[in-house]
Order: sequence, then structure tokens, then C-alpha cells
Amino acid sequence: AETVPSGWDILSGTSQDLVVYVPSSSIDLYKNDSEWNERTIKEISSSLPVEGSSEVVDYGNYSLKYTIKNSVELAECEVTCVEMPNVPTEIVIPSKVTIKGAEFDVTVVENEAFKDCANLTSIEIPSGVTSIGYDAFYGCSSLADVTFGENSQLTSIGSRAVERRAGKASVGICRAGRSP
Repeated sequence: AETVPSGWDILSGTSQDLVVYVPSSSIDLYKNDSEWNERTIKEISSSLPVEGSSEVVDYGNYSLKYTIKNSVELAECEVTCVEMPNVPTEIVIPSKVTIKGAEFDVTVVENEAFKDCANLTSIEIPSGVTSIGYDAFYGCSSLADVTFGENSQLTSIGSRAVERRAGKASVGICRAGRSP
């Protein structure tokens, strides 16, 4: 007969709010065990996104592709424009995206994410983005406004991220109580 591991050592010092994920074939065993049943027992979903998987989110007049950067525990993903170069003139990258029921923070604008999107005139980048890849906006000849969210955590901008731009561009970084 299948049994569950003794929970005393494993659960010692953990919060009663701890959620335990187990295979569907074992869920009843854990729920019926006196050591484990005080915790919330949930089935491991085979449909949860894994590192490297991606999903396209349609925003009506444009689509963005999100790729899981790190494990679900870190909940981070990268963003890339899907339908290049026919993107709209304005894009707002959301700070969070839900993929297969799991919420992820958008933390990276991928290498070449919006490369050669000639129609793009402005983009808003959420404060949680820490890195913009090389050539991310390379060849975006109409790009005039780049706005970063309040208290931006941006620490890295790749080479040629905004090269081959015609004219002048404004970059706004929002700070508490101010707008760009």
C-alpha cells in the first residue's frame, strides 16, 4: 500500500498556511493523513508553465510573447513583440502577466524584442523590468518616447538598445509623486 512520508520532521516549524502540492495519484493519501491534513493539499498541475515555455497574449491591436525566465517560484518572465514590424504606435508593457493560471512579473525586455518596429512611437516599461536586451529597440525609427514606471529597477541596458533612431527621443523615469 502507498503511504505518505512522515510529516513531523518535514513540517516542523512551518506555518499552518503552508500549501503542499502533491501528484494527483497521492492527493487523497495526504488529505487523509493526520500529520498532513492540517495543511492545504493541492494537486500538482501538469499544465503549469515551466522555465523556457512561452505564451502569446493578444491585446487587440498587438500581441506580446512572454517567456518564462526562471522557475515558477521566482515568477519572472521576458517580453518580446510578436507581430513585427507591424506593431501599433504605442505599447504598454504590463508589470504582471498570467500564464496558465500562474502570475509572473515581467522583468526583462528580451534581446531584439521590438527590433525594426518602425511604427512604434512610444512605449511604457513597468518599474519591475531590470534589464533591456541588446538591440531591443534597434531600428525603431519613429520611437520618440520611452517611459519607465515609478521607482524603476532597471539596472542593465544592452548594446545598441535604441540605435538607428531618427530625430530626438525623450526618456522619462517616473519618481514618487512625479510624472515624466
